[in-house]
Amino acid sequence: MDEPQTNELEEKLAECGKRCEEYLAGWKRAQADLINYKKEREKERAALAEFAHEQIVRKLVEVVDQFDGAIQTANLPTAQAGSQQPTAKGHELSAENEWAKGFGAIRQNLRALLEEEGVKKMDTAGADFNPELHEAVSMDETGESGKITKEVRAGYIIHDRVLRPARVVVGK
Repeated sequence: MDEPQTNELEEKLAECGKRCEEYLAGWKRAQADLINYKKEREKERAALAEFAHEQIVRKLVEVVDQFDGAIQTANLPTAQAGSQQPTAKGHELSAENEWAKGFGAIRQNLRALLEEEGVKKMDTAGADFNPELHEAVSMDETGESGKITKEVRAGYIIHDRVLRPARVVVGK
């Protein structure tokens, strides 16, 4: 072969090598993008599964609140209703209040179900007011400034996220 033809072939070979490197780099980028896309999709699916049941959980929280309200209306101590434990006076619930034990047991079962789903009731007793967790419904002139003095409606957290803010009275 003559010299010009060899140079021409070497140039074409070098050009093909450059194209191969470009194609390989592009393929590697596309493969990495696909892997990242799959990981992102999996994270989204996991997040969706974690919070997919949030609507039904919100409704169950309302039911638990209704049970709590009914027990308070019946003037039964919360620990007493639904348990076989003696009251503060040392007496068990009377026969006419047997329904209250069942009522309290249902409430406890609902609370246990919510806990299994990652729902926790907020503890507001004496806590500092936090607008991310609490909704102030009124101010208490006698309470310590910035402290929660009363819980009007319980707040709940699901998987470290506020499901429902607690409605509270705050000291002025």
